[in-house]
Amino acid sequence: MATSLRPKRAASGADSSAAPLSPRLRALVIQIREESGDHAEQTLQVIQAQIPDYARMRDPALKREVLDMIVFTHQVCLLELLELRLPTAAALTPTTALVRRRVHQGVPLPSVLQAFRVGFRVVWDVMLARAQADSQLREELLFKVSPIFMDLGDLLAQTLTATYAEEMQQRGRWRDRVRHELCGILYTDADNIEGFRERALSLGLDPSAPHLALALGMPELKAAADEQQLELDRTLSRAARILGAEPESLLRTLRPGYLLLWMPVPMGGGLSAERTVAAQARALIDAGCGVDAVGIGLPEAGAAGWRRSADQALAAIEIGSHFQQGGAVYRYSDVALEHTVMESPVLTRLLQSRLEQIDAKPMLLETLRAWFEHGPHRKAVAAALKIHPNSLAYRIECIEAILEERLDDLRQLPRLHLALRLRQLSLPRPGRKPY
Repeated sequence: MATSLRPKRAASGADSSAAPLSPRLRALVIQIREESGDHAEQTLQVIQAQIPDYARMRDPALKREVLDMIVFTHQVCLLELLELRLPTAAALTPTTALVRRRVHQGVPLPSVLQAFRVGFRVVWDVMLARAQADSQLREELLFKVSPIFMDLGDLLAQTLTATYAEEMQQRGRWRDRVRHELCGILYTDADNIEGFRERALSLGLDPSAPHLALALGMPELKAAADEQQLELDRTLSRAARILGAEPESLLRTLRPGYLLLWMPVPMGGGLSAERTVAAQARALIDAGCGVDAVGIGLPEAGAAGWRRSADQALAAIEIGSHFQQGGAVYRYSDVALEHTVMESPVLTRLLQSRLEQIDAKPMLLETLRAWFEHGPHRKAVAAALKIHPNSLAYRIECIEAILEERLDDLRQLPRLHLALRLRQLSLPRPGRKPY
């Protein structure tokens, strides 16, 4: 019995007098269809009461759009209901166009589907209320109309889900292309201010805001990582959640072994923002999503600034990992002086030349390093070297004689310390390859 009552598509242009609905039920459906505007207001109220994404809707134009679409969908579906058939894809084109707009408005698919379910529930409740006192109409609603309503719900769910997924795919491809273009500007055309601004705004990024770059060390990552896209998406999602940001607010690109992210920081955030991000970066490493190190650049503005912050984040890992044991989170502000000097061959040679004579005496070099790690407390230095204080005093005299300066001269100490740091950077280091 139920199978024979399943709705079938009628040929276009079917004679309404031959429709299977009784005249009284046809009249009821037509009346409800004419009242679509009134039912739309009621439907919107129920939608906003039940669905948070619609409850937050404040734009009057958006509200009008939703009301118009409720009226349209009700009228189209009730018109087809008179013939006990399902609407065609062409008839639902405005509805699917609305779903595509919802993708770009950030409304999740479950909320979109729930809104349509609420709309049909309201119409069904109206029909039941009107037929409540008429047993013949109630039976006709049960056996003729309810099957088509269920099929209609299935059709809309399938159509809307497929449309939403297709638009998400297209949007994702478009955003990937724009991200690629924006990163291309950062790395090859930083003077293209208009191109930088246009693409940043297209992605919903503020081109005038300072951004801080993070280099997420992922040793297994390849530059062309299509096959690793799922892993990258999970890492990005986890990073965004820990950083308290929306994934789409983070510009990203790949370098061999690294996922680079840029995140906006408040104006004037400076080093306080860097400290906050450092704490979040430790949580990201502990989350176990394939990240073994994080480098943090300084907040910088503009295309050249965003690129500079990324270079700083990569340099923070490369330089900081020579000195920081087991930390795995490296801030550029901790190694900015070393990096700046390394960029100048003249300064690098000048500083390293101060250690040339000590280089030949490993014992004195070890003593000098311990002096900067534990000094100027001679007992602590001697204990670290496991030698007698008198032996330490002798070694210090030898170092001062070679350098022709005293180790307690505050004017010379920074230069000597920096020279030691540069020498350590020149030594081979196991582990991550340089960027």
